[in-house]
Amino acid sequence: MSGEEDWNKKVEDEVVHQEKVNDWDRKVDQVEKELEWESKVEEAEVQVEKELDWDRKVDQVEKELAWESKVEEAEVQVEKELDWDRKVDQVEKELAWESKVEEAEVQVEKELDWD
Repeated sequence: MSGEEDWNKKVEDEVVHQEKVNDWDRKVDQVEKELEWESKVEEAEVQVEKELDWDRKVDQVEKELAWESKVEEAEVQVEKELDWDRKVDQVEKELAWESKVEEAEVQVEKELDWD
């Protein structure tokens, strides 16, 4: 081989080597991009899970508030029933009193008849 052929072979080898390096650089860049993308996907998944946890907490609070509302409604209903029971008791007492008054009137009438 002549000097020029040797030179051409070295240049050709260097070009082939540089092409291989460039290919590897592109592959490394691609892998780095994929890793960045995977990292972003993982961050998004973590964020979505946090939001889902938050949604579950909000749902739980809404259920508790709805339950509290039902409890309050039941308490109001119980209070109404207690008021009704108190009114019934009062009417029963008044009726019992009236009955005693009537009995007393009858007794007074009997006593007046004896006199």
